[in-house]
Amino acid sequence: PKPDERGKHPRPHTMAAPGRLDLMATRRLEDVASLAAFDTSLTAELNTMWLLIGAILVFFMQTGFAMLEAGSVATRITNTILLKNVMDASLGAVIFAAVGYGFAYGDTSGHGVGHRVIGKTLFFLEDKDFSDGTGYLWASWLFQWAFAATTATIVSGAVAERVTFGAYLCYRQSRRNTSGSD
Repeated sequence: PKPDERGKHPRPHTMAAPGRLDLMATRRLEDVASLAAFDTSLTAELNTMWLLIGAILVFFMQTGFAMLEAGSVATRITNTILLKNVMDASLGAVIFAAVGYGFAYGDTSGHGVGHRVIGKTLFFLEDKDFSDGTGYLWASWLFQWAFAATTATIVSGAVAERVTFGAYLCYRQSRRNTSGSD
């Protein structure tokens, strides 16, 4: 290539034929579009990961409360306290999956005025309701369940050594029946 009037050689991309420039521009636009799609996908996956990390951290609060309760009661009651905590997490998961998440996050459209508090979908965690492709809705359920289970454990600590295990189970059952969630 010949130097221009300033004595400099032209840049390689200016030497291409006009048709080639159109092809290069089209490819760059395709690259930008695929990069934007990748960015959107990566953002969704990172949001899901962050929600899962948050759920794990909140659930570790449950273990912290269990250790606090176990250290605050007489040694003979420690097994009962730890059983209460496991029951809170286990039964909380089943009941929150069955009705709690649907009450809190289900679709409220179609209800009459003043009845937009309780949802009418997302009960029993059907796969069709959670198929967003990123796992975000499942992570959201896990995060909300971790909070519900941890909240129930706070009550367990408040009544430690004050009520029997059977009385606590009756309280937990009546609490679930009246509030619809943990």
